[in-house]
Amino acid sequence: MNKILLIEDEDNLRESISKFLTDEGFITLEAKDGTDGVKLAKAELPDLIICDIIMPEMDGHTVLKKLAEDPNTSTTPFIFLTALNEMKDLRTGMLLGADDYITKPFETEDLLKSIKIRLKKAADTKSKLDSLRNNITVAIPHEFHTPLVSIVGYSEILMERCKAINDTESLEFASSIHKAGLRLNRIIKNFVAYSRLEVLATDTGEKKKIIIIPLEIDEGLVSRFSKKIADRYNRFDDLSLKIIKGVAKISSDDFLLIYEELLDNAFKFSKAGSKVEVSNSFKNENVIFQFKDYGRGITKEQLANIGAYQQFERQSFEQQGIGLGLIVSKKLVEFYGGKLNLESTYKEQTTVTIILPVS
Repeated sequence: MNKILLIEDEDNLRESISKFLTDEGFITLEAKDGTDGVKLAKAELPDLIICDIIMPEMDGHTVLKKLAEDPNTSTTPFIFLTALNEMKDLRTGMLLGADDYITKPFETEDLLKSIKIRLKKAADTKSKLDSLRNNITVAIPHEFHTPLVSIVGYSEILMERCKAINDTESLEFASSIHKAGLRLNRIIKNFVAYSRLEVLATDTGEKKKIIIIPLEIDEGLVSRFSKKIADRYNRFDDLSLKIIKGVAKISSDDFLLIYEELLDNAFKFSKAGSKVEVSNSFKNENVIFQFKDYGRGITKEQLANIGAYQQFERQSFEQQGIGLGLIVSKKLVEFYGGKLNLESTYKEQTTVTIILPVS
């Protein structure tokens, strides 16, 4: 059943339209002015909005602008109600992105026809986007992954053979291919994880299907995994680990994805010879992991602007990746009911803390 928000300051007209829509099988929400309409739209996320143009305090144009600024309401079908003498205002509204308009007075059948057309168009668009999203999150990553398995696997074989015959030049080439394959694989994993989280954020049904088997934090596994990441940067001696056994309410794959991203960042953004410290502790039914490096840090402004596909000071520092890993880590931690905090002193140190429930 579709939900429609009606924003109209004339009480009699609002009540009349609301009754008609309810009789036609819609869930109808009412707002008597633009301010209440914006609040209700953001809270209820209706399938369609019908809005008068001329209203006190906040007119229809302002309502449309404010909703267009919010990603949760920016694509909601929007129909203006306008009097014949407000056609100039109507043109402004259409330029702002309104989907249709109905002139007062109007036949209810005309309104119903417009509503059905806009809802169908929105449903068709959503269907196409869902199909595209499925291809992006499932089919395309699979197509990337298949050749990557060969690239990573055969490059490892080449590396071993080059070592056996002491061919240092070929070993260097094979190592570069291997590292590039691993890097691309990591980018794809982050991209898939981000896309999956975006789907789950809007699909509570899929979220309920997920069964979480608590992860057993194994000192040996964490140590081996950490050393493998340190070896990428030839910084085994810089790594300091203090890991305590326990459990965490998170899948092993997602935990390792988060762990790899945060530890890799710690090495990437600090100089060789400086310590990278990883430790964990247990407090109040939570496990707390800390990743600390003594590298370049980030400013308060950069800290506030962290988001997907965001990188900082790329003109000054060579960076690999697309700036997606940290936000994926944050979203994953929050998905499991935890928190990720980042504290940094510019050009001194950065500490990332993740807090996860143990059950």
